[in-house]
Amino acid sequence: MNYNHEHIDNSKEEITDKLDIIYISILVFVAFLLRLYQINAQSVWFDEYVVIGNVKTCGIKDFLSLLYINSPDYGISPASAVILYYWIHLFMNFEWIWRLLPIAIGVFSILLTYFFAKTVAGRNVAFLSCLIFALSPFNIWFHQELKCYAFLQFLSLLSFFALMNFMFSKKKLLIWLMIGTTANILLPWLHATYILVPAFQVLIVFLFIKKVDFKNMAIWSVQCVVSAVIWVVWFISLSPFLFNVMDDTKGKQQSIFKFIIPFFGSDSVGLSDDLLPVWRTNSLESVSPIWKTILCYISLADYFIVIFFLLLFVFLIIYVLYINFRKEKVKNEKLFLIYSFIIPILIFFILAWGTQKNLFHPLYFFYALPFLYILSSISVLGLKLRLVKIFLILTFIFAYSYEAVSLISFKNRTDYKSAIHFIEQNAGLNDTVFGQRIVTFWDIGKIYMSRRDLNYKSFYSLYGGFNDIKREIKNNGKNRVWLMIEPFTLQFIYHGDPVDKITKALTLEGYDVYWKVFPGHYNLYVAQIKKQREVNDMVNTQELLNPDLNYEYLLKEFSIYSDNEKENQQNIEILKKYLSTWPLTPWINLFVLGAMVKDSQYFIADKICDYMISKYPNFADVYLIKGFSYYLEGDKNEGKKYINIAFNKKPLLKQFIQPLLEIYEEKYLLKENKYTNFKIIKRSLFPIGDIVIYFSLKFGENNI
Repeated sequence: MNYNHEHIDNSKEEITDKLDIIYISILVFVAFLLRLYQINAQSVWFDEYVVIGNVKTCGIKDFLSLLYINSPDYGISPASAVILYYWIHLFMNFEWIWRLLPIAIGVFSILLTYFFAKTVAGRNVAFLSCLIFALSPFNIWFHQELKCYAFLQFLSLLSFFALMNFMFSKKKLLIWLMIGTTANILLPWLHATYILVPAFQVLIVFLFIKKVDFKNMAIWSVQCVVSAVIWVVWFISLSPFLFNVMDDTKGKQQSIFKFIIPFFGSDSVGLSDDLLPVWRTNSLESVSPIWKTILCYISLADYFIVIFFLLLFVFLIIYVLYINFRKEKVKNEKLFLIYSFIIPILIFFILAWGTQKNLFHPLYFFYALPFLYILSSISVLGLKLRLVKIFLILTFIFAYSYEAVSLISFKNRTDYKSAIHFIEQNAGLNDTVFGQRIVTFWDIGKIYMSRRDLNYKSFYSLYGGFNDIKREIKNNGKNRVWLMIEPFTLQFIYHGDPVDKITKALTLEGYDVYWKVFPGHYNLYVAQIKKQREVNDMVNTQELLNPDLNYEYLLKEFSIYSDNEKENQQNIEILKKYLSTWPLTPWINLFVLGAMVKDSQYFIADKICDYMISKYPNFADVYLIKGFSYYLEGDKNEGKKYINIAFNKKPLLKQFIQPLLEIYEEKYLLKENKYTNFKIIKRSLFPIGDIVIYFSLKFGENNI
């Protein structure tokens, strides 16, 4: 009889193992299918380019230095950049393979969640919650990102899983402690805000003060503090706050709806601000009739997800208060999961509500979404009414499938790749391409450009672009140029469709304009512009200006105003060319100031630099622009003075800028290391913009 019992038990274990294998195989298949579908059609976008922009030209040391110079937010947490640097180097010319690494890590997060959920509530809950996880549009999107988020999610889940086992399993405690410590140490190196994960864990541990051995509580708390301190020392040593930004977030979130959607509606493609497939940005204009009909009803799935998750969150808070008040017995692992979910959300919610800033964003507590899926599955599968249970399960799967398919069936990122390829296939030899500099294609396009004969020129306002196009066609002996615009970013500035405005102006000027649209997250418009006729129509260039921008006021703001009216008008014309709106973000200011200096508009550039310095005295890059301006004007001493200030405020600049000064001062043949530095600067995204490239060419053109 004992043998038979053993045989029966072994058979059950074999069935259990087979069920796990079947469930996991289904989850892995669905997850990879949704994340790999049309992956090669997805272009790199701006946040990804910040990390990969210099990979092809930099050694790892210079790469990390430029990362911090260009974007300190990335530089203070460089782990994902290092990982991606070496990964991209393995497959330099296969962009779609780059995305396989974060996708694989994302799928590992789903598998880890399966075992997490199985430990807490059993196999059925594990399968349902991970099926939702695999279908989740928000996770599909961010598992594809060439950024830190897939790594963050996996390590956070691993850390919480280790903590749960360390507190309650009573087995292999040292191994779980080591796993949790390793995960916590790595997290802030991937993203600064994830230093809060060990902080939240200390709070959660102390909520179990009567249920967990005090020694274990103390050990875990100590490792949380130590893991945070290691990164904090690095953070302080880098002085990250030298990169000051214009704070435009205050007051943007004003309604309770704005707080609910970022988290509880993060998987709702029709509502989430993060998920913008082509059908949203085109208002269904370029979508097939079948899809147009299907997508008109996506709000049903959207609001089901939002309402269910919000009600669940409220229920969990009431449930926690109830069991603590009544001192009800609840499985420790289940209570741990609830605390791990609601504590970070409540803290971020309170911070966002109190500061009125955009802090309540799921990317800051990305790991909590799988907890939400587990708790939702526990709630649904725990219902006593069989028909209601089956209905909710099917509704959940249908809603998430609906959302997932609506996302992956269209391009989720701006289609820089197709736009650049279209221009290169159709442009003539040495054609000029005008591009809107304050949007992202200008830099991202470098990844896809293969023709070196094309002359890419930037413009900063519709007014400036219009005049530059006229001048180019008049002076270069050709009757054709190309134009690329992202109208989404401009329509708010110009209070209307910028494509219509510039098309109308060019048509009245005697040009034929032919547009091609490349739908995506932000639509790209590419135009071929031809001179066809001479006309006498008056072009109303006022429509090409921001109606909210008072240029006379800016003259006074920048201390440029003069008693000479003619001089004021000349200066206003310069401002119209370079400024489409004000204030600009600091890095766009660098592009604008660099262009002014490059075009020899030293006086106005110098005044705006002074204005920026008075507002942001630690913004080192502005001192650098001001110093280059003096150099180009011929005032070497003043130039050196301001460049040295920039070096003092941001020492990493020196290793890249000093070779340029040596070119200017000594004018001798470049050595290999200086040529390398020149290439790095030329590909660099942020710190100095076009002016550094121009300065390099001006004083080193005979040597390069």
